[in-house]
Amino acid sequence: MTLHWNKDVIEACKKGDRRAQQSLYNLYKDAMYNVAFRMLANRHDAEDILVSSFADIFRSIHSFDYRATPGAWIKRIVINNAISHLKKKRAPLLYVEHLPDQSSRNHQIDVSPYDMKLIKKVSTLYRWDIRPFLPYT
Repeated sequence: MTLHWNKDVIEACKKGDRRAQQSLYNLYKDAMYNVAFRMLANRHDAEDILVSSFADIFRSIHSFDYRATPGAWIKRIVINNAISHLKKKRAPLLYVEHLPDQSSRNHQIDVSPYDMKLIKKVSTLYRWDIRPFLPYT
């Protein structure tokens, strides 16, 4: 029953039927919000991803070909949008050698000489900026 209902709704959405789009949205909005929230851990970001995902869904619904269930197809779009959002928000990683010289005190971060020795021993492949984790002075 649900399979035929989903197919009818999808076909109506492909024709631009606003009621069908509302039905599809109502059917999947809660589950897709949960997917986005679990990935982003932020209510506002999850809501934004939900809205933009359904805009993408309705814009590209003509390409839906029933190789997957509508729910799986919609979930993949939400996941891809959430991943893109996370990539955009990520701050660029800097290598440790970009940390200020410890002899200069005109910076906000205080790294002990002992910690700096340990940091410099780490292979350059693993040196990422650790400043967000250091205490401010």
